[in-house]
Amino acid sequence: MSEHGHDPGHDEQDTEGLESLLEARAILVDALDAIAEAAYVIGEPRGLLPHDEDGDVAFDHEDLRKTGHATLHALAAVADAIYATLDTLPLDPDEDEDEDEDGDDDELDGEDADEGAEDDD
Repeated sequence: MSEHGHDPGHDEQDTEGLESLLEARAILVDALDAIAEAAYVIGEPRGLLPHDEDGDVAFDHEDLRKTGHATLHALAAVADAIYATLDTLPLDPDEDEDEDEDGDDDELDGEDADEGAEDDD
């Protein structure tokens, strides 16, 4: 321990701890992608998912709850639990905050991830 009460070994533990929390965050974000995919596979063929102004399927966990379909409702509950867990984890300082942390639940959107790719003007 240094003269100021700082334990240099504690920094290493903090770094490892942060890395594990960031890894957990990435796993949970991937889980949201899987939930969105499952919801799409269930809801799209049945016409249960809303569409945007361009006619593309676009939904979030609140939309799943509104469908009345038991499985989609359960997926929404799982997504809510994951969002609550993500709120307790630190953000990755290396990630662009606008990508998924802009407050509109992009993780569970039924839209394609490359939505801006067509704007080549």
